[in-house]
Amino acid sequence: LSYRAQLRGWRFVYVQGIVVPGELPARMTSLKVQHHRWTKGSIQTALKLFAAVARSRQPWRVKLEAGFHFGNWLTYPMGLLVSVLILPQLLLSHALVASHGLAASGGYLGLLLLGVTCLFHLVAQRQARALGWALLADIPVLMAVSVGLALNNTHAVWEALRGAPSMFERTPKYNGRADALTHRHYRVEPRGRQQWVELALGAYTSVAIGYAA
Repeated sequence: LSYRAQLRGWRFVYVQGIVVPGELPARMTSLKVQHHRWTKGSIQTALKLFAAVARSRQPWRVKLEAGFHFGNWLTYPMGLLVSVLILPQLLLSHALVASHGLAASGGYLGLLLLGVTCLFHLVAQRQARALGWALLADIPVLMAVSVGLALNNTHAVWEALRGAPSMFERTPKYNGRADALTHRHYRVEPRGRQQWVELALGAYTSVAIGYAA
């Protein structure tokens, strides 16, 4: 809706003094449902509106930022691809001992991904005048959760690209209730066989980390 309004000439201003409280999902299954909805909806919006933004009279920097915004969730399928290919790359670089550049490429890529992730969240926290530099200690956990959501969000991207319909699934909200984990008002089912594939992927990447070490 905001993109359609801007294409019709409306201008928007971010007012940082207005605080909108939010609630994190209490269960991992609920978090996955929430991210699946966000990811699929964002890609669907990109498919509908990015061409119109690109053809508009907006400055190139606005179009570039829109491209980054629309493509934000594509980092998950790319990250999943890196996770799958990192072990073959390590094995290949070990076999080709003379190719020192190839052997180091995985490490450089990892440092780049880590640096970009840290910078993104640090800037956001500094703008919100929140955690600031203290967030650095939470970066490993943040990245672990992101890796854990990679398969779930990649599936959402694929559904959006092929136009597969899906039901709108609400994210359970408990308003800070202490019994959120045992409350049965909401029922969120695991997403089929996906949890087993995620366990297998976790074991696979653990092997890659062990081999790299």
